Amino acid sequence: KDQTMLVGSTEYVNGPLTLAVEGMYGSFESLFDFSSPATPDMDYRSDYWGWYLKGDYRCTDWLALGCGYSRFTIEQTIDVAGMPGSVTKEHDQDDWFISIRFDITENLILKAEEHFVFGTAGVFEHENPDGVDDDWSMTLVKLSYVF
Repeated sequence: KDQTMLVGSTEYVNGPLTLAVEGMYGSFESLFDFSSPATPDMDYRSDYWGWYLKGDYRCTDWLALGCGYSRFTIEQTIDVAGMPGSVTKEHDQDDWFISIRFDITENLILKAEEHFVFGTAGVFEHENPDGVDDDWSMTLVKLSYVF
């Protein structure tokens, strides 16, 4: 039915140092009409908000190091017609990260990040059939070509 998202960000650059901060709020509401007495209608609502702060320091023309922190919270409410009350779940996620960026050429960039995550906000249980850990990490590697 309805979706709203607000995002604000700012960046400060002083020589080799870059600081960035971003915040967001979103709301999503949907009504699932199953049109059958065996499958009642379901009203789904999700409110989410988050922010991050990160800093990058350019050591040389070809090397930059960075680190940061982000926080994300999602509250989901599911109301099934004909059932008493609704189900509300709230999840939080804290993410500390470090990064390294190599500018291989003027147009080719390699970046690696290591994230240390605490919480399960935004992690789908149906995509994790063995269960969801509350304390996890992930490594990301990205190769970009900028035109």
